[in-house]
Amino acid sequence: MKVILSAGATQSGSTALYNLIRLCVKQAGFSFEGKLTRADASDLWSPRVGRDGEKLPYNIGAEEFAALKGFSKDILVLKIHEFHPTFYNGSDITFFAARNVFDAAASRQRTGFRQNTYDHATKNLHIIAEWVKRTPHTFDFRELVIETDEAVKRICAALELSGVDHNSVSHEFQNVVEEGYENTFLRQNKITDPTRKMTYKDTLDAEEIENICKAIEDVMSTLDHGTADQIQKEHRHWIEEY
Repeated sequence: MKVILSAGATQSGSTALYNLIRLCVKQAGFSFEGKLTRADASDLWSPRVGRDGEKLPYNIGAEEFAALKGFSKDILVLKIHEFHPTFYNGSDITFFAARNVFDAAASRQRTGFRQNTYDHATKNLHIIAEWVKRTPHTFDFRELVIETDEAVKRICAALELSGVDHNSVSHEFQNVVEEGYENTFLRQNKITDPTRKMTYKDTLDAEEIENICKAIEDVMSTLDHGTADQIQKEHRHWIEEY
């Protein structure tokens, strides 16, 4: 069994990345299963349960993953947000998706969940800082949803997959929401700008933007020098206004 992590900050492309990985693996002819690593109020790394109290079949907690043996599929693809050593150390390869933190906060607001933008940006910046220093396979949100062919090529190269029609995967990805949440972990309301023409200024007010600026200043000042320097030099577009 090969374990692949699709990591990412919230509203930043981790679900898009998960689905591109899933489609590439599927077309390459491997058997696979996808799982969500989800948090609930009682235990950050326990699986979330459904309304009837039963564990949802597509969720997996850290203890369950650590004890996993004799998995029947060729590949297990895990979607994850916050860094957790059990999942990271137990994986074979990690892919990471991130997005400009202003755009991510605006997208979050457009889903109808009115989260404080300082809190949202702070959380996403910490997620970025934890993952970006641990994997070279980083993807920008726009690359995943606009330059999809290139993203598919990079995924296939990293996983050494052959027999994958990049254009076919890209086309299938455009209609992926129709496959159902159990397969895609994607709900229609998460696609808040289907034409990809909006900017955060179309959604956030001046105070909300200023809160994000403050979050960037606060978080960047607490990071170790190496991580802060990496973000500033290699991924500055994730923390810049435009």
